[in-house]
Amino acid sequence: MMQFKLKESKIIKLLLTPTDEDNELSGSEDTLFDYTARKIDNRDFSIIFDFRYKHLENINLRLNYQVIFESDSDLPESLDGNKFIYINAPAIAYPFLRAAVANIFLQSGYSPIMLSSINFQRLGNKKIEKMQSVKSN
Repeated sequence: MMQFKLKESKIIKLLLTPTDEDNELSGSEDTLFDYTARKIDNRDFSIIFDFRYKHLENINLRLNYQVIFESDSDLPESLDGNKFIYINAPAIAYPFLRAAVANIFLQSGYSPIMLSSINFQRLGNKKIEKMQSVKSN
């Protein structure tokens, strides 16, 4: 069985803008969240979170956060449909994103937020189903 370990995590894009300059988040919507998996090489892959948040203090956050995992053996050619990569890896990486978001607001002089839990089982299965339906069409 393939073994994975978290290799590194880092912010790859960060933007704080006043709410009136960034209208991407609509009136009642205060959070957008998604993630993708990318193969880096034969043994490494990354989860990249795309996170957008409208803070109550009239500031918007746009953040791309990358977490890199390393395998003890070669990864398959395609990551599509791999449950570890689309369910477990994001669930392992998410607490690092939560901490980064809280610290960004705190260190920027705004009240910190604590992101709610996410059901990665449900979200990952939806992503896998979508990949499988695209392949079958």
